[in-house]
Amino acid sequence: MTDAAAVSLAEFGPWNPGIESQVPEHLRHLCTIFRPENTFTSVAKARELCDLTGLELSELAAFRPRRLALHELLIRVTADFSVPDGPRIEDLGINFRRIVSRVLSKYIDPEMKAIDSAADATRRRLSATIESELAALVAGPAVAADPAPKSSVARLLARFAGGSVRTAVAEPPPGSEPRWISEWEAKAHATGDDLHRAACSALVRVVTR
Repeated sequence: MTDAAAVSLAEFGPWNPGIESQVPEHLRHLCTIFRPENTFTSVAKARELCDLTGLELSELAAFRPRRLALHELLIRVTADFSVPDGPRIEDLGINFRRIVSRVLSKYIDPEMKAIDSAADATRRRLSATIESELAALVAGPAVAADPAPKSSVARLLARFAGGSVRTAVAEPPPGSEPRWISEWEAKAHATGDDLHRAACSALVRVVTR
């Protein structure tokens, strides 16, 4: 048995039997993470980004603020509230849903406009931060045709920067890509703005995938 095979076998056990559930492609749009009321990301867009980055489809869904607020509420009720049970098996679940529904309707839904505005502002800040990080790597004026950079990182950066629509990414000189990644990793672990750290961490993950 090879070392790789031994490691592969060691990964499996009672909690990881090696079985994966595959949702048929024609039903994938019905998954919670791709339903339009829950996320901004369609299956087609996620599939395109998956082919581009190598990230899993489940990692590419951009949830709407209301859905994220609901996720946080479920976590907080589970962790911080004492949910009464009862003589029936189903009582715990019924009471849990009643508490969640009450908090959601009375305290979160009335604030959804403010939550949406805060999320939109954060999204704009994040976009500006990423564009700033890419600015040093994106060269020159707009071009009429795509320069078709050879390296995978340059292709990704061209796509993130708008490709041939706004700017062109030149083929980087040898040794540039490790330096970019190293600089982003350092910024991702530096003290300071959490959003800037998250942006650099995401850039590292995408270009090293």
